[in-house]
Formats: sequence, C-alpha cells, structure tokens
Amino acid sequence: MLVRFSTAALAAAVTCLVLASHASAAPAPVPCSAIGGGKYNCEWWVPGDGRTGGAKVMVNRKVVGYLHKGTNWIVCQQRGATTQNAAGDRNSWYGWTQSDHGGAGWASAVEGRGGDDDGQFRGVPDCRGAHGPAPGWGGVWGATGAAPAPAPRPAPAPAPVKKKKAKPKQAPACSDLREDQQVRVSFRRHVEHFQYDKSMVGPGGELWRARDKVYETGAMRINASTCKHNGRWRVIAPLDLEVSSKGLDEDGKPAGQDKVRGFGIGVVGGKGPREKGGTYLDVSWMLCSQSSWHTAAGLVLPQLNRIPNPVIKFAVGQAIGKAVKYLQDNSLSCVFPGRFRVRLEATRRGTLIQWSKAIHLAPRQTETPRPGSRNIVEVWREIPESR
Repeated sequence: MLVRFSTAALAAAVTCLVLASHASAAPAPVPCSAIGGGKYNCEWWVPGDGRTGGAKVMVNRKVVGYLHKGTNWIVCQQRGATTQNAAGDRNSWYGWTQSDHGGAGWASAVEGRGGDDDGQFRGVPDCRGAHGPAPGWGGVWGATGAAPAPAPRPAPAPAPVKKKKAKPKQAPACSDLREDQQVRVSFRRHVEHFQYDKSMVGPGGELWRARDKVYETGAMRINASTCKHNGRWRVIAPLDLEVSSKGLDEDGKPAGQDKVRGFGIGVVGGKGPREKGGTYLDVSWMLCSQSSWHTAAGLVLPQLNRIPNPVIKFAVGQAIGKAVKYLQDNSLSCVFPGRFRVRLEATRRGTLIQWSKAIHLAPRQTETPRPGSRNIVEVWREIPESR
C-alpha cells in the first residue's frame, strides 16, 4: 500500500524531532533545595573557609567575598555572560547570595557542585533584574581588570593545590585529625500553665497544672575539627557557625508561627580555640516584639542598639567576639530573658561534643486572679532552655 504525506506534515514531523532532540539535550542543573525564607541551599566545591578563599562572590568585576566549601544559600538566579574555570568548565548562570565575611553579590554556577556546562541552579527562581544585571564579562571567573581572560587564566590553578597541601602542615602538631564534625544546639521555649492558691504554703497550694509545652525557638549548628596533640584531643580553628531563629527574620523582625513569633537567638560573644579558657560561645535567647509579659524578677532589659543577628552564618578563626555580627537598628524592641554558654570539647576518641548551661535566666510570667477570689491565681510561666 502506498502512503503519501504532504510537505506540511513532513515539516511538522521534522520540527517535532528537532524540539525533542533539544529538550533531551538540556544540561543537568546544579542540585539545590529550598530551605524557607526565600533561600535555596546549593553545594560549592571550591576549597576555602569563606574568609580567605572559597567560591567567589563578585560585583562589577570585583571579588567582594567568598563562600566556604560545602552548603551555602542563594535567593535567585539570573543569566549573564559565559564564564569558565581553569579546568575549562563553562556556565552562564549566576546566583545572588551573601558572602561569609564580605558583601552580597553573584556566585557562578561554574563553582557549584554537580550539573553540566551551562546548567542552571535547580528549582531556584529567576531574579528578573531585582539585583541588577548578572555579570556581563567573560573569561575566567574571579579574574579582575579590563581583560581578565588571557593573563589570569593560570592563576586559579594553584589555589586547589595550596589548599590540599595546607592540611598536612598540621601533621607535626597533630598525630591524628578528625575533620568537619558537627554538633547542634537547640534553644527552646518551655511554657508552664497552672493555678494555685497563694494563701497556702507548699506543694498543696497548686490546684491544677496543664501539661507543659515546649517549642524550639532557634538552633545553632557548629562545624569544627579536632586534633590529637601530645596524646590529648582538642578543638582547633576555624569554627563554622550557622545560627537560625524560628520567630525572627534576618532583620530581627517578628516572623513565623504564633507560638514562636518574635522569639530567636543570637551569638553575643565567646572565645575561640586559640584563646585562653576557650572554646565556648555565649548565646542570647531573645524576644523582639511588643508584649505584656514581664520577668518574674521584675527585670526587663532596656532597648539596645546592638541586637545580635538572629539568622547568620560565619566562620571563626581565633577571637569569636570579633566575628560576632549585630543588627544596628534602634527601632528594635527586644528583651533578653536568658543567656547560655555553649562549650565545645573533644572526647578521648576525638569526637566533637557540646554542653550548654544557663549563665543568666529571668523567667517571664503573668498572673491572673480568678474572678471572685484574691488568693487563687492562674499563672503562665515561660522558661528559656537549651539542649
């Protein structure tokens, strides 16, 4: 049987085949995942601590900071000029982020872990010009100057070699080394609700008690390495810290669900591994919102203009106090019912551990008299905790 096809039908078939071919050839993206707050975690392969090296963050051909090796977030992505690294990998997609110790800017997908040449950041929305144009220069990513491509091309090559050789330098001091361990510290809001008769002394005065409720208000993740020196394990620098608050955004403004809204934590000081008496961090448990609560001791700390940043990521080399960042905002109204000291240590096998204790507590509570009675009161009490 003879089958005839029209010219239009053949053209349509060829077009479909071409489109299918293009679709199947789409480059694999850099894996990323949403973490909330309009941020997306992606992996970065360039060695570095985020202070002196790592994945480069650039604005107008200038390096404004670095991202440490591993997980870092971006908020959106935008296409720009095609750039490359020393190995010849190419990409034209850039993510907007905040460097660990510098300014905000663009990080190139060419330094993201995973994905093909010219692969996007998976699942990350387009910036649509919200942060200006993406980098419009080509050549080697991270090079500066009017003509970055020819001369700086060899410059990035020694960087990975130096980083890889830096770790063995610790060998004479460390007979053994356990790297990149992590501990997590949770800070919680413990709420008690009960009724008691003030005219009675002792436990018998409590008339009823509801089941206590506990809500996590913030957490801190600490990454560090331990070194065995002269038969004893100890924590060594640098420390990588990531602080998150359930009830406060990056500007210290109330956010989140009602039960944790306005609650958060912030690092306010401490000592690094190379300081006498270290290693520990002082963490403030805070509430930044208007509230009718008062402390049981009658103490409400005054409004400050140095509120600890409730959502932050940074690395600490020696002095923790010098690395602490604050929100410079006189409009914030915060109270600080508790402060905790988180100490880092190493076990006999070199495992990184933490233990925390309260160094200041001022539980907040309200008392409401029962109608018709001067002695029977209903009490709500709130106690900061860490674990």
